[in-house]
Amino acid sequence: MRRFRRMVIMSKTMTEAKERRFHVKPITKSKRRAAAVRKVKIKAKQKKELY
Repeated sequence: MRRFRRMVIMSKTMTEAKERRFHVKPITKSKRRAAAVRKVKIKAKQKKELY
């Protein structure tokens, strides 16, 4: 019974996440590029902090 309940909850959260993703504005190439640049900068910063 517990496993079944967990499955139901999981499916519910999955559908909610899908709906949320659907309502968000579509990501443009420039936004994606900006996110990638930000990620690279953060990685570089972390490497500097290691040394």
